Amino acid sequence: MKNLGDMKIDWIKSLLAVSIAALIAYGLYAFAISENNKILLGIASFVLISITSVFTFGVKLKEPRVSMMFKTLSLLWWLLAIIINVTFAFFNFPIPLFVIVDGLAIVLYVVIGISICRTQS
Repeated sequence: MKNLGDMKIDWIKSLLAVSIAALIAYGLYAFAISENNKILLGIASFVLISITSVFTFGVKLKEPRVSMMFKTLSLLWWLLAIIINVTFAFFNFPIPLFVIVDGLAIVLYVVIGISICRTQS
């Protein structure tokens, strides 16, 4: 993508997406088995799920084809984020493993998203 002017943000849908992400993250925090990792799981879940949900529901790109591909990527990554974090919520996990898995998920999402957006130019 050449600049952010090619991106249109629907603030109402974005706010709703972040609100839903906060509720999902709180649910994961509440149901987490490990008392030591609850806060980390809640914050990391919120970050990953809110980023992907905002780009799924609240952002539209200039090119319809690129926008659809990016929304599809975001929705798949949203589902992946929920699966990863639900799995971590029901098991006692080492913190470095969780940080690496969630960090890789965010980095891969950004790299694939950038390559999709570059097809627009």
